Amino acid sequence: MDADKAEEIKPCGLRERKKQQTRRAIHGAALRLLDEGGLENATVERICDAADVSARTFFNYYPSKAAAILGLPDRVIPPEVAERFRRAQGELVPALCEVVVAATNHNVDRKGIKRVVAERPELVAEFTRWIMSVREEFIALARERAASESVAFGAASLVLAGFGLALHTHRTDDNPIDVALAQSIDTVIATRNAVLSPLQSPSNQLTEPPGEANAPVNSSVE
Repeated sequence: MDADKAEEIKPCGLRERKKQQTRRAIHGAALRLLDEGGLENATVERICDAADVSARTFFNYYPSKAAAILGLPDRVIPPEVAERFRRAQGELVPALCEVVVAATNHNVDRKGIKRVVAERPELVAEFTRWIMSVREEFIALARERAASESVAFGAASLVLAGFGLALHTHRTDDNPIDVALAQSIDTVIATRNAVLSPLQSPSNQLTEPPGEANAPVNSSVE
């Protein structure tokens, strides 16, 4: 790598590290205030004071105090990963799998989120809204390469369903997330086929007993 490129990359890396430090400072301050006095104590104003940032800076990183407490980023797909997806060739689902794997450890402390939500059920609604926004983020990215809206929705939904299953079943220390994701997607597809196959088979029709189809109708009333 030449000196010019090194100089270009170094400041970007420094800016990113500073952003991560600020994000962690806000999140840490929000957690401390929560532990000290509950959700009511962790106001945006107090979080800003504790983290030594302005309200404007706070909202550049988190949309709400609940998001700051949980450490939920507004976006989970790194820009460079999204750009690589846009330039890639080939099938949509494998490309989305690569995006999910790359985004897995990007600014999201899953264990920390799980702990806080378990301890503070009042934050479940905020976490659910964030999950839906993440889903929309992946669908929007898939839409840029998909042939139609339904294909984008279906591909993103399949990959995210596989990811959720991977975290709960296939993921182990000896089974990396990319392998676990592929296994889980296979499981999701197999389950879908098993569930829908009976529905797609010809329905049992009510038929008249043999020999009675053309029998005359007795209209008399006894």
